[in-house]
Amino acid sequence: MPIATAQPDEDDLLRELLTRAIRSNASDIHIEPFDEHGGRIRLRVDGSMVPIRTAIPPQIFQQLASRIKVMSDLDISNIRTPQDGRFLVLSLSLGRRIEFRVSVTPCLGGEKLVLRIVIPNPRFLDLDNLIVWQPVAAFVKQIIQTPSGLVLVTGPTGAGKTTTLYAALNAIEGWDHTLNIVTIEDPVEHNLKFAAQIQVQRDLNLDFSNILRTILRQDPDVILVGEIRDEESAAMALEAAMTGHLVFSSLHTYSALETLVRLHDLQVKPYLLASALKGVISQQLLPRLSPANREPVPPDAPVVARLKELEVLEADWSGTLYRAKGGTGAGSSAEPGRIAVYEIMLITDRLRDLIDRSATRTELEQALDPRYFFSFARYCRFLLKQGLVSPEDAEQIFPKKPVSLPD
Repeated sequence: MPIATAQPDEDDLLRELLTRAIRSNASDIHIEPFDEHGGRIRLRVDGSMVPIRTAIPPQIFQQLASRIKVMSDLDISNIRTPQDGRFLVLSLSLGRRIEFRVSVTPCLGGEKLVLRIVIPNPRFLDLDNLIVWQPVAAFVKQIIQTPSGLVLVTGPTGAGKTTTLYAALNAIEGWDHTLNIVTIEDPVEHNLKFAAQIQVQRDLNLDFSNILRTILRQDPDVILVGEIRDEESAAMALEAAMTGHLVFSSLHTYSALETLVRLHDLQVKPYLLASALKGVISQQLLPRLSPANREPVPPDAPVVARLKELEVLEADWSGTLYRAKGGTGAGSSAEPGRIAVYEIMLITDRLRDLIDRSATRTELEQALDPRYFFSFARYCRFLLKQGLVSPEDAEQIFPKKPVSLPD
């Protein structure tokens, strides 16, 4: 992987851009063309897009794109097909190298570049730091202590699924140093000193399924399959879980129950899913409120009524909620850092029976036992009452009412 150091002759705009992104705790940099007249640059900070350069002349835009492609070992002459690469930057302020993962894709006006900034936070590789509601943290530990089976972490892109998976592996290794832990990742996010980590390389026919077939012959105890993407990887992960291994993986779904629907869509055999799946951990991220920069929300605010309607808050709730000072809308509570909201589903015997006979979603919902299921609503209620998130931001993770069309 190329390593870039901040040399005086480097492009001023790029140096300024990378420095500002790191100092802003941004997760992504978006470099977007408008048309032949130039483009703009935005950062994703705590989930929101923040513009920092709204008008870049075409020549400078092209030079910036070419410079990033060179640093990422990409073909600067190829402007017709998507490319992926990465580079490292030495950050003197942090005293470490920062990885930037680069995605380039052609679009109207030129090429769009997105740089994902990877700065693993060791603090969040501990489940007790990651999951702030301790009863839920204890529940998750109960799920991952199963000797075999499949545990899934789900959520949208950028929800922190990999961080949760790493924290789970850290917890398991802390309980038992004698385990053989192997991961299959695309890409490898963070170096785990206690695990053999394998990088997917599709050009060498090293995809999730082929690597999993190989490592099953190497006596693993715990396997992390970075992501279930298709029917083959889903089937392989479940078969590995059925043969005495503890398997972790991730899936792009927005709730725990949607995970069961998604696996059904991937043609997973119901009896296999019912036997192998032990639990689902769904998550999303919300901006974290700062105690030093928050103010009470008026009790008659429409968002409070909406949260009561969603049963996030009790109907008779009369306590105090908070939002960022001066903020009135979604995203206004953004302070440095975000906090995870979890939904945890343990697969009970009743759920197992319903999965085995391909029950409807309504039947599955009715079978959820509050003793073994923590919903997003319950977790948000805790965060709201602790003053950790604003009601405007909490509301965003729940479905909106459909708009009625006029007659």
